[in-house]
Order: sequence, then structure tokens, then C-alpha cells
Amino acid sequence: GTALGARTWHVDANSGIDGPGRGSAAAPFATIQAAVDAASEGDTISVAEGVYATGSRDGLYWSYGYNAALEKYPDFMRSGYNQTRVLVDKRLDFVASGARDRTVIQGAWGDPLDEWPKWRDFYRTNGVACVVLQTAAKGTTFTGITFQDGYMHQSALVGGGSQAYASGGISFDDAVVDGATPGENFTVTDCAFINCFGRGGGA
Repeated sequence: GTALGARTWHVDANSGIDGPGRGSAAAPFATIQAAVDAASEGDTISVAEGVYATGSRDGLYWSYGYNAALEKYPDFMRSGYNQTRVLVDKRLDFVASGARDRTVIQGAWGDPLDEWPKWRDFYRTNGVACVVLQTAAKGTTFTGITFQDGYMHQSALVGGGSQAYASGGISFDDAVVDGATPGENFTVTDCAFINCFGRGGGA
């Protein structure tokens, strides 16, 4: 539920502008990340209809390199951060103000790994996830939002080492929090996941 004294921040991809003094219904932000950065614990982010497909932050770290590949491609050992459209560092409530299918957080699959065709989709190095929740964001909720084309690297790590819950739609950056699995750490209601990819599944 909404915390006492919590504020609602407004975002509109079509008419908003990121900058100081923004976030009201009359002067919304353009990106969800700008609203997240401005918000406090327990606030609500009201997301207007639109496609949110710009901006990125470092999401989950990934690293890979296999002996069979290294023999043929000596420079195959790589690492980096899977980017994410939205990085959440506190508990927030994200609510679409319009229709679900017209309120879209859109990631990107990036470029395939053509030098190793068998794994070309698993190890794209420049994909973008839709949302990554840090540990402090436990309890975050999403209502009425579509997550589309989110990509999380096959070797992305959560919780200091587990790859099981790295997902293209929403990833929680902790494999176990208070004994819970990531599915218990955030809530989605009336949301859709379209063409998302990750070792832990699309969502």
C-alpha cells in the first residue's frame, strides 16, 4: 500500500521533460528513471501511456568464457554490465494511468554473437533489460504495465553468483532475501511480458 505522506510522481513519454522541478501531473518527467531518482521510499510512479525505450543504467554484471570457445576465440572471455531501462533502488509502486498494452517499458535485444552461432542469442553483449530491482527495492509493485523486448545476458549474476533469476523483464538483484525467492520480493498485477529473454525466463 501507499506509505503515509507518500508522493505520486508522474511520467509521460510523449509530453514529459526530465529536469528539476518536474514530476507533477502538469509537468511530468519523460523517463521512468528520472521519476525513480526523484522519488522516496514508498512513493508511487504514475506511468502514462507511451513507449519508454530510452535511457539505460548498469543493471546486472555478467562474465563468461568457456574452454571450448577460448581455444578457437582467445579473446572470448568477456564481462560487463547488462543495461536496464529502469534501475530501482527503493520500494516503489509503479502504476499505469492508461491501458496496459499502450504503456510499454521497452528493452532491446542488442546484437547477436555471430562468431559463436550456437549461442548467438544467449550471449548478446549489448542487450537492455526492462527493469532491475536492487535489494533495497524489495516489495516494489507493478500494475498494468507491459514489459517488452527486455534482454538479460545468459551469464548475468544475481545475489553474488546465482544466474537462476536473471530475467529480461524484471530482475531482482538478490537470489535470496530474507529466505524468499525473487518472485516473493516484488509483485506484478495485470502486467504483460512480450518477447523478453533471460536465463530465469522472460519475466
